[in-house]
Amino acid sequence: MFSLCEPWWHSSRCDTKDRLLKSLGIRAIILSPVYVNAADGYHGYHPIHLLMVDPRLGTLNCVRELVKKAHEADIAVILDVVNNHIADSINWEEYGGPAGGEFKYVQGEEAAVMPFPIEARNTCLFHGPEYTDMVNQRLFGFLEDWRTEATYVRSLLIQHLKYWIAETDIDGLRYDSARHVGLDFWEPCVEEILRYATHLGKKRFLQIAEHAGSTHEEVLEYDSAKFTNLIDYPTYYKIKNSFGDGNWLGGLADYFCGFLEPSQSYCGGWRNNLMFLDNQDTTRIFHQFLSRLENTEEARIRLHFSLACLILGPQIPFIYQGTEQEFSGALGFHQKEDTGEWIGHDCYVREDMFDNPACVWRFGPINRKSFEPYSQDNSTFKLIQQLAEIRLENKLINQGIRTLLSSRNSGLSCVLLHEQNSEKPLFVAMNLGGTPVLEEVCTIPNWYGKFSGIDLLLATAGGGLQMMEHGMRIILPPFTFVLGRLLPGDR
Repeated sequence: MFSLCEPWWHSSRCDTKDRLLKSLGIRAIILSPVYVNAADGYHGYHPIHLLMVDPRLGTLNCVRELVKKAHEADIAVILDVVNNHIADSINWEEYGGPAGGEFKYVQGEEAAVMPFPIEARNTCLFHGPEYTDMVNQRLFGFLEDWRTEATYVRSLLIQHLKYWIAETDIDGLRYDSARHVGLDFWEPCVEEILRYATHLGKKRFLQIAEHAGSTHEEVLEYDSAKFTNLIDYPTYYKIKNSFGDGNWLGGLADYFCGFLEPSQSYCGGWRNNLMFLDNQDTTRIFHQFLSRLENTEEARIRLHFSLACLILGPQIPFIYQGTEQEFSGALGFHQKEDTGEWIGHDCYVREDMFDNPACVWRFGPINRKSFEPYSQDNSTFKLIQQLAEIRLENKLINQGIRTLLSSRNSGLSCVLLHEQNSEKPLFVAMNLGGTPVLEEVCTIPNWYGKFSGIDLLLATAGGGLQMMEHGMRIILPPFTFVLGRLLPGDR
C-alpha cells in the first residue's frame, strides 16, 4: 500500500512517522517535491532550484537520513519530481518584457530569483505564452514550460533525475503532470532512468506517472512510455461521480468486484495502477460524505466502507496522508467581485502542509496546519491498519479471481475471492444502501468446494456471517462491508 506524504526531516519526527507508517501497513511513501520552491507556491510544485532541497524542509543529508530510516522500516521511498515546468520566472514580451522574454530577476524584480542550475538560465529553453496546446502551454497560465522536445532540455532534465537517485538512494520517481510533457520526452526518459537505476543495483525501480486524464483512452495514449505504474484518475472519476447523495455505494462495490477494469490493456496491467480516493489535488473523501450527510458518524460509516473497497480492491491502494486522521478539506471556489468569474483552488485539501507564511491565496491565508497528524487512537486509523494487514496476509486479494455470487435490489452484494489451488476462499458481503439486510442467505455453488464454517476477518459497521446448510446467512447494517475466510469441510 502506498501513501502520499509531506516531507519530514528532523530525526525525532522521522522516527515517529516511520513507526506511524509501518503500523499502518504502508510499504511505500511518495514524497511531494523537495526542490527549492517559489515562496508563494506550495507543496514543491513551483520549483526554482532543481538540485537543492528547500531550506524550509532541511538539507540533502536530511533526505538521505529519511530514506535510510524508511528502508530500515522496510518502507520504499518514491520522490515526486517535476519535468514539465519551473516557477513563474520570465517576463514575456506580451507581459511587458523584451522580445524573447527576460528573467524577472534580471529586470530587477525584488522578489524574483534566477533558476538553478545555471544551465537553465536561458529563456530559449521555455515555451512562451503563444503556445496553448496541452503539452507546450504554460501550466495554469504562469508556470514556465520546458521545451522538452529539445535534446538539450531532455538531457538536462534526465540528468537532474539521475542526481536525485544517486544522491538519495530513493526507490522510485513519481512524474508530476505527465500529460503536459510529450512522449518524445517520456519514452527515452523512462528507458534511460531504468538503465541507470539498474546500473546502480536497483532491480525494481518504480516510475509512476500522474496522468490526470478523465478517460482510459486519454491515459493509454501514454502507454508506450512504459511507466511501471500509472495513477488511475479515470477509475477515480467513475467512483467519485457515483456517490450521488451518499446513500448508494454501488460505484465502490463495482470497483471492488473489478467491474471498472477497462477493456483496453495497460502495458503494466490495470491492476498494477495506483488507485486512490483523495489526493493533494482533490476534495478529501471524508468531506465527500460529510457535505452530503452533515452527520459525522454517518459519513464515517461510508468512509470505512470506501476504505475497505479501496484497500482490499483489485489495484494497488494509495492513501493520502491525513485520510487516516479523518482530514476533511475540500476544493473550493471564490468569485471575483469585478467580473463574477469563479476561481477554483485546492488550498484547503492540504491540511498536512507545514506552515508557509509566504504562501497566500488572494482570499485568505493557506497552508496552515489544522490537525495534529500523529494520533493512532481513532477508528479510521485502526481500520486502515486492519485492512492493510488483511491485504498483506491474503494473496487472494492481489492475485485471486473475484466472482459475484449475488446482487440484490435490497443492496446486498456477495463476492467470492478464489483461485484454483486455494482451499480457503474469501467471502465478502456488502450492503450498498441504507436498508438493513436481515437474515438473507447467499448460496455458494458446490464447484467452489465444501465449507463447514467461516472465520470472520472484518466488519466495518457490525453485522455477521454464519455458514448454514443451504448457504451463508447474512446480517448487515446499512453501508457495511464484511469479510471472512471460508473453512473447508462438510456442513
